[in-house]
Amino acid sequence: MSKWTPIPKFTEGEQTPTKQISLYEEISHQIGKMDLNMEIEKQCVQILSSIQIPNSSQYAQAVIHIAMKQLNLEPVMANSKIQFLSSLIETQLNNSLPNLCKKLKMDNKATKACQIMLNTIRQLVNKLPKQIQNALAIKLASDIIYSQYGGINLTVISKHAQIPDAQLRSCLNRVKPFARTILQNYLSHFSTKKQQ
Repeated sequence: MSKWTPIPKFTEGEQTPTKQISLYEEISHQIGKMDLNMEIEKQCVQILSSIQIPNSSQYAQAVIHIAMKQLNLEPVMANSKIQFLSSLIETQLNNSLPNLCKKLKMDNKATKACQIMLNTIRQLVNKLPKQIQNALAIKLASDIIYSQYGGINLTVISKHAQIPDAQLRSCLNRVKPFARTILQNYLSHFSTKKQQ
């Protein structure tokens, strides 16, 4: 009878670690592989800076697909999974706070103020969908920023955020009892920043 050669036993420390590539590196690699120009890469970086996207090669292809659409270039043929991921990322982009502020023609300072308001009210609205959180933050911040004009109309915000007007009004009414606390926290953020 012949004996089998013993199988070597490896411990976890001896295994070769898998190489982790950042999403940006993956996008650069895909752009080089597809022989695309730097404008697409710049657009991809802009997309990556505005929202968080999981790190995988399929998401990288989806971001490239979206960047090409945004630059009015004909997107490279993609399979159904890449098209589905790109549609998910597009909706996430459309519902992001900076994009919503841009649709409402707010400047950078107002967008930063809306971001601070979102951080201020996050504890109160964290169970609501993201697009409602963003719309509420914009409404509350715009009421403070543009107080001499009466703020931005709620129906305009709901139209741009693609939320039913009644739903946004209902959510705003739920937050109103905390208006004093929200305003104090919001203004204290700016006063502490001035002192630093």
